[in-house]
Amino acid sequence: MTLAGKRVLSNIYDLETQRKGWRGFSEKPPYSLTLVDSLEDSIQARQIELRTEEMRFTIAEGELADYTSSLRESRTGQRLAEEHRDQSIGKPEEVRMIWLQALATRRNDLNETGVITAETLRQMLHEGMAWLRQEIDFLDQKVSVASGNFRFTREELDKKLKGLDAQREELKQELDIAVTSEDYERLELEKIRKLMEKIKSAVPAATVSPGLQAVRLAMEAQQAKVETASIKVLVIKMMSRLAQGEQIVWKSRFQFANPGKDVPPPDVADLQKKLDAFQSWNKYIRSRLEGVEVNIRNQQNRLAAADLLEKERGGARILLAAFREQKSLMLRVDDRLSQTEQLLQRFIGEISSRSGENKTVTVRLKSRLSDTFSYTGKIWNTNLYVAEETVIIDGQKVVRSRSVTVGKVIQALLIFFIGIFAAKKMMVPVQRLAAHKFTMDENDAQVFGRVVYYLIFICILIFSLVTVNIPLAVFTFLGGALAIGVGFGAQTLINNFISGLILIFDRSIRLNDVVEVDGQRGRVTAINLRSSQVRRFDGIEILIPNSVFLQQNVVNLTLSDPFTRFEITVGVAYGTPTRSAEEVIFRAVVAQPEVRSDPLPCVVFEDFAASSLNFRAFFWVTLDPSINSNIVRSEIRHRISEYFAEAGISIPFPQRDLHLNTSSPLEVTIREKGTERTNIP
Repeated sequence: MTLAGKRVLSNIYDLETQRKGWRGFSEKPPYSLTLVDSLEDSIQARQIELRTEEMRFTIAEGELADYTSSLRESRTGQRLAEEHRDQSIGKPEEVRMIWLQALATRRNDLNETGVITAETLRQMLHEGMAWLRQEIDFLDQKVSVASGNFRFTREELDKKLKGLDAQREELKQELDIAVTSEDYERLELEKIRKLMEKIKSAVPAATVSPGLQAVRLAMEAQQAKVETASIKVLVIKMMSRLAQGEQIVWKSRFQFANPGKDVPPPDVADLQKKLDAFQSWNKYIRSRLEGVEVNIRNQQNRLAAADLLEKERGGARILLAAFREQKSLMLRVDDRLSQTEQLLQRFIGEISSRSGENKTVTVRLKSRLSDTFSYTGKIWNTNLYVAEETVIIDGQKVVRSRSVTVGKVIQALLIFFIGIFAAKKMMVPVQRLAAHKFTMDENDAQVFGRVVYYLIFICILIFSLVTVNIPLAVFTFLGGALAIGVGFGAQTLINNFISGLILIFDRSIRLNDVVEVDGQRGRVTAINLRSSQVRRFDGIEILIPNSVFLQQNVVNLTLSDPFTRFEITVGVAYGTPTRSAEEVIFRAVVAQPEVRSDPLPCVVFEDFAASSLNFRAFFWVTLDPSINSNIVRSEIRHRISEYFAEAGISIPFPQRDLHLNTSSPLEVTIREKGTERTNIP
């Protein structure tokens, strides 16, 4: 840590010690209004310093980021320069390569110095802002104590009014001198104007004499002096009016702090109008100040010109002095305007705070919303994790810390999910483009779309982190959390994710493949990160984890080709010519449009059954989502029945013939009720 940083930390420690040990003011309550105003002035001054330091801190962070980026590039350039120099040893370009290496080394050294300097400044500003915030909190604590019990005495009012009377008297004397000076400068300008008219009348119109040119330069300088004198008169009058206005505000403030029976309360609307008027004056003065600064720069540029004549240079110096005096006057009245505006704002704030119980519903709602936003802001800026980036320079570690807050995480997640939503919407057009533009089939288009999606996923993740200034070093923390998650059950999720990647690139399971898993047969409709979607032929969707396809026996009916063999069994009555029956069945199968001609369907005489002569027809059908194999087989059966009817071939139904042995007498038994008699013929 630098010496300045140690000094700031020491100041923070001392301030914290004072804050803990503070037991109140040495002055006994009720406190004076001067004490309250001085404390509020100190807070305002510290807040201005804090805003300035925050701006410097932002600039320092930007410079550090620029130097860090340049350092990465210069290190790469230095390494490449060393490689080129080694490759050029003994060659004509060796000298040039040595010079380029020295240049790359010098550039890298400058970037390393810039990183160290910027990081040191950033740390100092960060620690300085922490000290200012603590000091502002300490002053707020004092103000809350003092403003809760203070008084505005007649002695304080008289002292304020007396000081303002003295200022007005000084301004009056200064105004008399300024008016006299303005009159004198105007007389001098009139003399120079008459002299110019005299010279113009004596010299032809087309002639530019040196004397006329000198008079013109003198007149330009004198006009600037007259303008400066006029501005001075205007500024003094304005400051005198401001002092008078401050006296009125102090008197009203005293009456408000010590209300009487016959004294009406101050009109906040009227005070606000005066405040608006002062702010308008302030804008006018600021605009005039900008114009004066432009004139100053023009004269400085004019003096810097080498071809300027000595007389012109003298005039430019006079103009520059006049413009600088105008700037000083503008700054003087601007400072006084800010002082008066601050006094009026403070008075309006006191009135508003005392009449808080009479606030309207709108004002109360605004106050509550402000409190809510303040509380939300604290949550928004709560640190969740502090990541550190380390750069090693000359053996010294330069650590750059970046906080990961709740707000940054929410912004990153919002950007991430919006990006993922847009990426998913892009996948269908991307796959269609790949299929039509590059003539890919559906599976190749899906693989292409998945690869594009994963690349976009990674880019969106990095973009969301970089956009909200979350360092990529946060993955070190996330890696540890991920390892713990894997140990407690995330291995199944990762297993399915990796299995999904393998299925996509291995192509053992593809879109529209007909598969059978655990007795469930259906068509693959999607292969996602965690699971695949299989649609059964009855319309039911089944989600199967990707790891199941790699760890269990899976039947893929369309792995090598989309053709599947089907069969139909039919029986004909005994006595039917078998060749004719086979030909009829073959014609019925071939006539079906969905049946493939290659390989050719075949019909086999399968068996002599108990009641029929059985034939089996084998044929191939493409497993396409638009073809229903059940309907195809049904149509073939209808056609076989029709062709059999035309050919006079009958399909038998199950029957049994009974044969009696008549070579010996048959035994007949006749039964009656209660008796039994047997007759044998």
